[in-house]
Amino acid sequence: MAEQSTITLSGLPQALDDISATDGQYDALVQVAEEFNKQVPISKISTETALTAWTPTFTGFSVAPTVVARYVQIGKIVHIIMYTTVDGTSNTTAFTMTLPVSALDGQISYAKIPFDGTDNGAGVTGMAVIGSATRLDFYTTANLGTWTASGNKSANIVFFYEAA
Repeated sequence: MAEQSTITLSGLPQALDDISATDGQYDALVQVAEEFNKQVPISKISTETALTAWTPTFTGFSVAPTVVARYVQIGKIVHIIMYTTVDGTSNTTAFTMTLPVSALDGQISYAKIPFDGTDNGAGVTGMAVIGSATRLDFYTTANLGTWTASGNKSANIVFFYEAA
């Protein structure tokens, strides 16, 4: 019978803390544990999760909306919270916002992200997509409907994406 060795992946639920392996598997498990702790140092998550304010740049407005925008990056995942406190004044059928951290290229235009907002005084439940590595595009419908080029518009959204 092969000799048993034990390694510990810190921060995992108690049931997963101790992993037994034969000698042939031990080196591979050590590599996994080291990579895991490099990518997301669990000991730092509780102390480094403060949200950071950022000021997105918007297009599609003659007067940009006033928003509260915050994010946190944990490893390669960026979590976003953005909500409008004062609607912007629309002057085109587009609505875009810059991202605080560049997105991984493979996500561009891939996933639709739901949000709620306002288009010319009417409430909308729309969809947003990552339009480029640095930009989020908002649409008024799941079918990527355009905005009214006058009146007010806004968006409120919570989502996450993978950083480049």
